[in-house]
Amino acid sequence: MSDVERDRASEILREHFAVGRLRDDELMARLDAAQTARNWGDLQRLLADLPPIPGMALQPVPPPYQGPPKPPRKPGAPYSTAAWVCFGLGFVTCGVGWIPAIVFALMATSANKETDPEGSRLTRNPGAHIGGVIAGVLASLVAIGVVVDTAQPVHEITMQVIGEGGAEVRTVVDGDSESTSTDLPYSDSQSVKGSFGELSIRAQVPDDAKDSDQELTCVIKVDGVEERTSSGKGGCSADYEADD
Repeated sequence: MSDVERDRASEILREHFAVGRLRDDELMARLDAAQTARNWGDLQRLLADLPPIPGMALQPVPPPYQGPPKPPRKPGAPYSTAAWVCFGLGFVTCGVGWIPAIVFALMATSANKETDPEGSRLTRNPGAHIGGVIAGVLASLVAIGVVVDTAQPVHEITMQVIGEGGAEVRTVVDGDSESTSTDLPYSDSQSVKGSFGELSIRAQVPDDAKDSDQELTCVIKVDGVEERTSSGKGGCSADYEADD
């Protein structure tokens, strides 16, 4: 029991005396008893027959619990929010939104670094916002590239030369040229992903061959469909260019 609590009980008794609930001798007797009280029970007995006075409770009521204070909002928070919004918009603007996303990330990092206390996470790693946004942009680019790559059709290109003996054969597939001396019949197949350009095949019987005037046939097939066929004595050629 502290003197502060005894004094509080005395103040309550004086207030009751002021409004006429106690006589002078009763007040003095109760004040003496309040100053010699040893516990809460002693004080409560002194006030048991008196009504409570609003705002003058014997035991102060503790303030309601309000929880821990919220940490102050970082000055770079608006920029950080704008960075992630622009990052999301980048998916519907073909990546254009990722440029301001990186700019806002730089601004958020700069603002937080100026006010962040020494030793905090942002001071130790000032590029946290930039790294997060850039990593997200790079991951998105990789994911988009994978989706686009897997969505492209694969075409099977077949080049053939029909005949006998030997011949000089030259093929061109989408700008890639290849020449070879080979025995006939000749056939070469390869896969091309996505669209392709011009296809061509040329075959020529060497001048010193035993049958240099024999008939050769050049064939171009795309996905198993015979697109071009050409025949000629001593040589042949065929060309094909896709519509797409």
